[in-house]
Formats: sequence, C-alpha cells, structure tokens
Amino acid sequence: MAGLAVLSGQITDGIMTPIVGLLSDKYNTRWGKRYPWYVVGTIIVFPTFLGVYGYPEFVNAKGSDGKVLHPNF
Repeated sequence: MAGLAVLSGQITDGIMTPIVGLLSDKYNTRWGKRYPWYVVGTIIVFPTFLGVYGYPEFVNAKGSDGKVLHPNF
C-alpha cells in the first residue's frame, strides 16, 4: 500500500511537471516567472507533509477496555 501511495505521487509529478513548466514559461508576473509557482506549490504540499509526519489521536484510538477501536490493516 505504501508503494502504491508513492507511485501515485510519482505519476502525478510526472504529469504535472511538464504542464507547470509550460504554464510558467507562458506567464510573467511582477514577481517573475517561477516565484508564484513556488508559493502555490508550497501551499499545496504543506498539508500533505502534516499528514505524513503527524499522527492524529484518532488513529488506532483505544477504547476503555484497551482495544483498538479502528484497527488499521
């Protein structure tokens, strides 16, 4: 499952990199051609890193009897 998650990210990256490259070459802003794309990309990627490195309390939460309420398999 982890391999498929990584693969989906790689496929998306492979598709989006040429598209964003063409769009960033086409448009010029007062901040330059690339800077707005860096900012937008950072904003989009930041929540995904929270999901990778964070461990929310509801994951494998235990009930009063000590058993996992929602086991992740």
